[in-house]
Amino acid sequence: MLKKISVFVLVALTIVNNAFANISNKDGYADIVEQLIPAVVNISIVQKPTSFRDKMDMPEGFQSEESYKFFERFGQIPGMEEEDGNESNKPDAAGTGFIISPEGYIVTNQHVVENAEKIMVILSNDKKLEAKLIGSDNRTDLALIKITSKAALPFVKFGDSDVSRVGDIILTIGNPFGLGNTVTSGIISAKARALNTHSTNIIDNYIQTDASINKGNSGGPMFNLNGEVIGVNVMIASPSGGSVGVGFAVPSSVAKPIIHQLMTNGKVQHGWLGVMIQSTADMAEGLGLSDDSGALVSNVTKGGPAEKAGIQVGDVILKFDGKEITANRRLPRIVAETPIGKKVNVEILSKGKIKTISLIVSEIEPKAAANDLANNIKTTIYGMNLSPMSDDIKQKYGIKSNINGLMVSNIEKKSVAARHGIRRGDIINAVNQQPVNKTEDFTRAIDDAKKLKRKSIMLQIYRAGIIVFLNIPILDK
Repeated sequence: MLKKISVFVLVALTIVNNAFANISNKDGYADIVEQLIPAVVNISIVQKPTSFRDKMDMPEGFQSEESYKFFERFGQIPGMEEEDGNESNKPDAAGTGFIISPEGYIVTNQHVVENAEKIMVILSNDKKLEAKLIGSDNRTDLALIKITSKAALPFVKFGDSDVSRVGDIILTIGNPFGLGNTVTSGIISAKARALNTHSTNIIDNYIQTDASINKGNSGGPMFNLNGEVIGVNVMIASPSGGSVGVGFAVPSSVAKPIIHQLMTNGKVQHGWLGVMIQSTADMAEGLGLSDDSGALVSNVTKGGPAEKAGIQVGDVILKFDGKEITANRRLPRIVAETPIGKKVNVEILSKGKIKTISLIVSEIEPKAAANDLANNIKTTIYGMNLSPMSDDIKQKYGIKSNINGLMVSNIEKKSVAARHGIRRGDIINAVNQQPVNKTEDFTRAIDDAKKLKRKSIMLQIYRAGIIVFLNIPILDK
């Protein structure tokens, strides 16, 4: 049975090039808003019946669960819906978008339209049109949908987020909490924010704003006072789920080329290097660096471009394709933006010597790690689906190469494991201080404990970079 989910999406409209030239904001922004509002739309979707178990894939960011309590995509964390079968308890998908062409292309967030079987767009004149998903990109949380209308559609254009400055006034339009068209204003509070929202994220330069944005604003436009979109609202930082004046947007410098690829090809090809990296902070002196710039290679994927070029664990990547890696977080975005098949020079510090090597950037198959995880789910124990670790899974989720064990790929609500503190995304390293790398190791540990007439087993768990210990009663059903 399909579930109807109301996702309201406000869409910003394009104005003729100089439409804002003579507008003064000394008495407010009514004149600007009046020209933008006609393009605002709402969206409702019918969602495919699914569950976390059907997808057999970890929600992005599972290794940073503590971060997910703080960073939210406006109230909905993709992949973390409840599975108790009570539809009324499942959160409504909520979002916003904006028309970017007279042909009816609309930009929004991926998590707004993810798993949608039917997408309906409601124009500002209450006319409803069915939309088609053109494509989406999970690494930037952007999506492109399209509607067809006999009447001309207003649209907005992307501006240049790179020229915007901290302190600039911005406007947002959205549909918070389903209230309808709502305009808020604020300033750019910061630029180049790097947020550890999920392991596949490539954005290191989010725009931060104090404009009030809430659930329902996802995918909506952030405007400068020229009526240009300089950001796509994507998440907030909130301990409560509501706005506390800390919101984030994907800058147009990132969004524009992604949307162009989606419009042209229906998909996005990201460059891939095949390494896991970490900061050189606190290790610069030992590495022979004058500061903590560069990206320290902590793992190299077998068969990837980096391995083929001779990059090894312990090397520090200093430059990639002529661009300095001033911080390790810059490398993923630079690599992802590099065209597939391009030959690039990479400057590395290897065993105390700086050298330049060449490699050809390739593309990783985005479903490879997910399929690997699905194929490795063997056993359900105490309500947990346990999956043996693999190099591909570690690569996908940014897990250190030396972390081994069984990953909790799913956990049933109210199960024994859930009641005793086990979380989806936990990695169980040991049971009763004995390492577990296969599901058989886990069941054997339970049997051994029963023979010793123990009432519980102790789990050693790797969670978001730390080790925790939890007890599970053996006889509890």
